[in-house]
Amino acid sequence: MRTAAFAALLAATTVACRSAPRAPAAPPPVPTVSDADLGRLAPEQMAPLQAARAALDEARDAVARARLRLQDSRHEEGWGNAERAQAEGDRLRAASELSAAREAGDARQGARAAERAEAAALRAQAADARLEYGRRLVAARDAEVRTAEARVRRAEWEVERSKLLALRQAGLPAASKYDPAPIERRIAEAAQAEDAARVRSRELGGAARASYDRWRATEDRYEARARSIPTG
Repeated sequence: MRTAAFAALLAATTVACRSAPRAPAAPPPVPTVSDADLGRLAPEQMAPLQAARAALDEARDAVARARLRLQDSRHEEGWGNAERAQAEGDRLRAASELSAAREAGDARQGARAAERAEAAALRAQAADARLEYGRRLVAARDAEVRTAEARVRRAEWEVERSKLLALRQAGLPAASKYDPAPIERRIAEAAQAEDAARVRSRELGGAARASYDRWRATEDRYEARARSIPTG
């Protein structure tokens, strides 16, 4: 009985495994120029490779700079949270002053407290707008990192192409061992991914700039309102 149950379970598992969707197969590796063949080149024949490697180094530097900008952008949300806490403190103080003025029957002080409450509400709106800007800025900076990383992947394949180009320009027989088509396909795919990442980066950058403008406009309204309230 147990043997029959086990056999049924094994059969069901086998059917389930067969019917489960298979993960897409990884693309076959692309043959690239070996170090041994590259070593056949004289220093003066390395110009295409040197140019491609310089472009790759520049692309990697761009990734490092983009990551630093992303790290810096994360501070903006923290500043927005600090502004929100200060705005809440202003609101509580204004509410306390308004309550005290009403109990004392002091209309002048009550009007002053009401003005401060309105300013605190504007400050809270400005803080919320800054928080939204901070979130959008992080998204935009992260998209810049993705774009820079995509540029590195393209540059890496361009280095491989430059190796084969150097062999061909030098007229070395070893160049005939390599098919440039797979490398060109990888470059085209990487370029397509880079273009898509750049489009997305522009979209998120535009959203961040619009969010910044909304924050500054609200902040200006708050500051103007705060300046209009008499002190004392």
